[in-house]
Amino acid sequence: MSITARQRGAWRKHRVAWGNCDKCAVICDGSKVFGRGQFSPDVLFLGIAPGEAEDAMQLPFVGKSGRLLNGCWEDAQGIADQVVTAYFLNMVLCRTWEKPNRNRDPNDSEIENCRPRLERAINIVEPRAVVRLGRLVQSKVVVPLPTFDVPHPAHVVRGGMTRSQYSRALAEVIKNLDGIRNRE
Repeated sequence: MSITARQRGAWRKHRVAWGNCDKCAVICDGSKVFGRGQFSPDVLFLGIAPGEAEDAMQLPFVGKSGRLLNGCWEDAQGIADQVVTAYFLNMVLCRTWEKPNRNRDPNDSEIENCRPRLERAINIVEPRAVVRLGRLVQSKVVVPLPTFDVPHPAHVVRGGMTRSQYSRALAEVIKNLDGIRNRE
């Protein structure tokens, strides 16, 4: 399903409202990374925060972990023999980093400052389900939608799982979506 006129207008207003956010003055000197993907998707992948590549390109999941996630998502659709639409979003809008140019997890106040933006974004995008990527997102974000918890793709990059194991974990999400579709 493509973006509706209502979603397009709401998203435009959302970007204007949050485009100049400076609630977290320490981290707000970079880009705002809103999201990418198809509106009204089967799943919304929810990450932690933009990294260096995401900040530079103003798109989520385009760095090393993001490229891995995108590749494994394609693999998972092949394993499950289904095409599944997706949207990619982060828990916080801005890159959280510390010198010398290292990413860090957002702190509780940064997460809380961005919570209304996150909730509004999820409402506008209208996913059927949310895939929470990593322990931080899993412990900090509760959504009133079917939710699947999967390790963050950085877990694979750091050697905690193989690419094949990660692709199979994502394929399980796809298989479980059938139960959600059948309840609608």
